[in-house]
Amino acid sequence: MRTRPLLLLLALAALLPTTSAQATVHVVNQTGLAFVPANITIASGDTVRWVWSAGIHTVTNGTSLADPGLASLFDAPLTTASRSFQFRFTTVGVVPYLCRQHVAVFGMVGTVTVRAPTGVDSTPSTAPVLYPNTPNPFNPNTRIEFVVPATGARVPVQLQVLDVRGRVVRTLLSGDLAPGHQSVVWDGREDSGRIVASGVYACRLHAGGQTTMRTMTLLK
Repeated sequence: MRTRPLLLLLALAALLPTTSAQATVHVVNQTGLAFVPANITIASGDTVRWVWSAGIHTVTNGTSLADPGLASLFDAPLTTASRSFQFRFTTVGVVPYLCRQHVAVFGMVGTVTVRAPTGVDSTPSTAPVLYPNTPNPFNPNTRIEFVVPATGARVPVQLQVLDVRGRVVRTLLSGDLAPGHQSVVWDGREDSGRIVASGVYACRLHAGGQTTMRTMTLLK
């Protein structure tokens, strides 16, 4: 049976260090026909929670209703039946969003500026940080974000995907990287190019002589 290797892998992931920056939940209120505050700056890994007060609204990423990327990250109602919505931001950059019903006439928009987690603290991290992959569960791609510790000008880094038996199915990174925030996308394939089966996998980060691990779920 394969249950025992899976349990061992999950136990290993729980025991290995998973140092991470302290995540924060930022609240944005829907007040009339506006988001308050409309423009906020957060750290990568933080969560934004939008809270409804009245009317029918949405929280939809994009610059306008004609934006080709409209709703590519989130598209949630804010109504009496759905009084709040939250989203965890893990990619550095600026994410514009809007209310579908009120963007055109009333300009009901906002932005979330996401900065690297190393900017939260003036003291560089001396331990590797591996964030939960997004999305998770995923199909077919997922983004893996991590922080290379400040243990040298360039740090040996290895980022690998393991199956439930502990076998390395994909080496995503192997080489020297500068300290700081990094991200990689896994396309659900082995090193050979073959698409892996649905199931639970582990992402293992080894950097600066330390190892941390998280589990990921591929659903088809």
